Amino acid sequence: MEAALLQEILACLRGERTVFHYCPDQYAVYLIRRVLNQYKRVGVRDLRNSRWSSLMSRPAIRELITHCGDGYLYPEVLEDFWLSEPEPFVLTLGQWGARNQWTWSQTSRPGSNLVLQLNLSRKWCRRFCGVVQQTANEFLGFAHPISDSRSATLAWVRMDFDFETDEVLVEEIQSDLVREIASIYKLARFAAKQESFSYYGDTFKTVDAISFSEMFLSTFGKIWHEAMLAAALFFVFDELGFSRLYYHSFETGNKMKNLRWSKPPRSLYSDLPKKFCFEKVEHAPEFLQREKTIRRKLKKLEKSCWFYMAA
Repeated sequence: MEAALLQEILACLRGERTVFHYCPDQYAVYLIRRVLNQYKRVGVRDLRNSRWSSLMSRPAIRELITHCGDGYLYPEVLEDFWLSEPEPFVLTLGQWGARNQWTWSQTSRPGSNLVLQLNLSRKWCRRFCGVVQQTANEFLGFAHPISDSRSATLAWVRMDFDFETDEVLVEEIQSDLVREIASIYKLARFAAKQESFSYYGDTFKTVDAISFSEMFLSTFGKIWHEAMLAAALFFVFDELGFSRLYYHSFETGNKMKNLRWSKPPRSLYSDLPKKFCFEKVEHAPEFLQREKTIRRKLKKLEKSCWFYMAA
C-alpha cells in the first residue's frame, strides 16, 4: 500500500494498548467460535464432517465437547473458555518497506506493509534483562519491524491490504527472538562446564542462560506462530472488519517477494495455514491483479497457490 495511506491508518489505529491473551490451542477455540457466532448451535458431527474437522481433535475442543450432552456446541459454551492459564501479550503496530525499495523489503507489490507486533509482558522483559543486561529489542536491533514502544517483541506479521477490494494479504510471519534464544540455549549447553560464554560480543552466565532459555522456549517455542496468526485473525476480522484474508504459500510467496536466498521456514507457509483450516485457492488477491507489473509476475508463475479464509 502507499506510504501516505499507511500513515493515515496508523494515525487512526495507534492509541491505547491492546492486550491479547493466548494459551495453546486457543486458535481452535477462536475459529470454532467464529462458526458458532453465525448459528444458534452447531452439531459436533457436522463440524467433524466440515472443513474444520482437524480442529475437533485439538485438546481444547475435545474438552469443550464434554460439555455438550446433546451433541451440539453452543456459542455461550465458548465464552471465556481457556484450557490453561493464558499468557498476556501486548499488540502494537508498525510499518515496513517503501515503494522505491520494494524488492529489498520483500513485499509482493511496491509500497509499504502494516506490521502487527506481538509483545511479551513486563514479567518476561525483566527476566530477559536479568540475563542479557539489555532489553530484548535492544539485543535484536532494529533491522526488522519490531516494536519501537515495547521492549520485547516476540513475533510480528506483515500485511498488505486494500479497502476497496476488502482484502488482506499476510506477507510474512516471523520471530527473531525465538530463533536467537534457541541459538543462545544451544551454545549455553555446549559451554555447560564454563562459568560464562560469549554470543556475538555479549557475555552470558551459563547457568542463567540455560535456565532462562529452557523456561522461555518451553513457554513460547511451540506456540509463538499460532499465537501470532491468531492475533492477526483477531485484528483483521474483529478490529478492522475485513472479510477476505489471503496467506502466501511457500513457493508462490517466495516468487512474489523475490526470495531466492535465505528463504523462510517452509512450515510457516504450509503447515501453519493448514492448521488454521485455510482453503487453498489458485487466484491471487484482486488488489494484486489490478497492478500491471504484478499481473505480469503472476502470469510467469508455473502454478499460483494461495491460502484463503473468509470472515
